[in-house]
Parts: sequence; C-alpha cells; structure tokens
Amino acid sequence: MTVCHIHKCKLLDRCSGCSHPVLVMANDSKNNHLPYSGDFTDCHQCGENLSRAMSAPADSRMIDEAAFYLLVMNSGFTLFHSNRNWTYSFVFFSLIRLLMKLVYDRIGISSGFKVSSPDIDSIDCEGRYLAAKVIVGAFDKWPDSFINLCEMWSIRYYELETIQKILGYIPFIIERDLKPIIYAPNLPPSEESILSAIHVMRKNKLRINQTTLNNFMGYKCSEKIIFFLKKEKLL
Repeated sequence: MTVCHIHKCKLLDRCSGCSHPVLVMANDSKNNHLPYSGDFTDCHQCGENLSRAMSAPADSRMIDEAAFYLLVMNSGFTLFHSNRNWTYSFVFFSLIRLLMKLVYDRIGISSGFKVSSPDIDSIDCEGRYLAAKVIVGAFDKWPDSFINLCEMWSIRYYELETIQKILGYIPFIIERDLKPIIYAPNLPPSEESILSAIHVMRKNKLRINQTTLNNFMGYKCSEKIIFFLKKEKLL
C-alpha cells in the first residue's frame, strides 16, 4: 500500500524533519532491546512530531486501486472477469509485488542508473508509489490490460515465471492465461531483457556465461545473447 484511500493522500515513511526512515518499533533511547518509551507519533531520530507532517494528495486512480486491494485482501480471493475464475489473494498480491519490482527496476534503468532491489519492501514509499502508479489498471480487463503493460515495459514471460520462487509453483493465471500470448521462444531477446536476466542471475549468485545465460532465458543458443556478452566484455 502506498496511499490511504480514506484520507486520499500518499503514505509517508520518512520523517519530515530529518528525512530518516520512520521505525515504529524504535525508541528514544536508541536501544532495540528496550520497549518503545517515546510518543508513537514522534520520530525516534530527531523527535519531530510526525502527526504534523504534510502529505501530498494521491492520484485518484491510485485511491481506487487501494480500495480494490483492500477488498481482495479482506475477501481472501479475487475474480478475473474474462473467465470468472477466482484466485487466492496471496497469489494475487505475490504477482503485484513481482510486477512492481520489475517495473521499478526498469524505471531505474530508463533513468540512467542501474537498480535492482531484492524486495519491494526495501524500496522507499515514494519509489513504491511510482511503481504502483505504473501498474494501475493492470487487472481491469484480464488478461488484455496486463499484457499491454508487459509489452509497454518489455516484461518477458521468463521474468513472470520467477514467481515460482515465491509460491513454489506458477499460478494458472500466468501459465494458462498469459503464456500462450506472451511466451515467444523463437524471437530473439532484447538487450533490456538480457540485462534484466543478468541482474537476476547476479543477485542469485549464478555463474554467467554463454551457456548458463542461454539456459536461464530459455534459449538453445541465441546469437543475440552471445553478441551482447561480447559487447559487454562478459565472455
């Protein structure tokens, strides 16, 4: 969640006085072994009254999306209207978190700096807001809206498959609804997708060479991958 649908504003996770992350379980003595001893609304770093912090209004679409997320969470499941099949809320939110991370990584790359976060929760609230804003409406007309988002941000099927590391399996909404449309093993990979694959492999401490990268991306022997490795002097 990056917005409050009740107050219609962005959420804050930084103190307005010192810009330090708000740690709700911290205390004024800076001793993590002691219970919280200060006022809950005070910044544990500088003592600023957090209740006086000004928050910016949230995008109206983000507010509606937040209300939708809460409905899914409280229901425990959600329906995909194209086929009237339901899926558990924990699967739905796992997919959202993965999608936000993929989008956030691309925002960083397109901005000229390389970024790869192991967990969407480690990104500050403003960064999560940017990523969440991009994916608004991705589930409105399933699977068309989701596929359009993937095409716009060059999100490949192999990246969506990484949800298996979280859930232990690939949900049917991905394998059945998305794979037949966006999985294209015969097309050469883009440089962006190769770079993303390398980021994932490095994060997981996998050896990177011509063979391992081809196998990881689902290619037998892609000349595009070999050319990219040579160009980046990774061979």
